[in-house]
Amino acid sequence: MTNEGASFRKLADPLVRVETGVVVFGPDWPGVYIRGDDALHFKLAVGAAIGYVPRDTADQLRELRRLLESCRAVP
Repeated sequence: MTNEGASFRKLADPLVRVETGVVVFGPDWPGVYIRGDDALHFKLAVGAAIGYVPRDTADQLRELRRLLESCRAVP
């Protein structure tokens, strides 16, 4: 695993507000955490791009859009 130049946040306290970005939980691989408010904005951008890419890419973007939408808080 090489991550030259990457910057990670290791979280010791799960009660700390986690911001959008790369996060490492314990000894696990780095992952990308996207806060819900950011995810919903990214969902709009991904949706806007779907009509401009080849079908196979559009299918992947639709899947990503669904994932981003899944974080919406429902009262």
